[in-house]
Amino acid sequence: MELDPAAGEDVGRLDISFRPLIAREDIYFCLECKRLNVVRDGRTRSYASEYVTFGVVRFVSGQYANKVRHGGMLAYVLDGDTTRAIENVQNNLRDRHAALGMKPPGTFGSSSIIVVIQG
Repeated sequence: MELDPAAGEDVGRLDISFRPLIAREDIYFCLECKRLNVVRDGRTRSYASEYVTFGVVRFVSGQYANKVRHGGMLAYVLDGDTTRAIENVQNNLRDRHAALGMKPPGTFGSSSIIVVIQG
């Protein structure tokens, strides 16, 4: 949770955070967790829009903490279709790239550490 929200702002809730024993807003790392590809009544809903809007945007806007420069997003892909989940999130990033401060076309960057856990 944000340790010192600005007046009139909502307090953000963090799912997983790593912080020192002394509570300081400027030195911690958090992972925001969201579900993707949720199957209910035989139909799949991607939730990629919520992943971006209520996850990524909250990091960019500083809702989780204005002083923290790094954080992470964690996705639980409930139907196991990670390829489709990644594509759906990518499409949402592309649609919101300007609001996220990303250069067009707003694509994922390459990473040397990508972890996909399939059960």
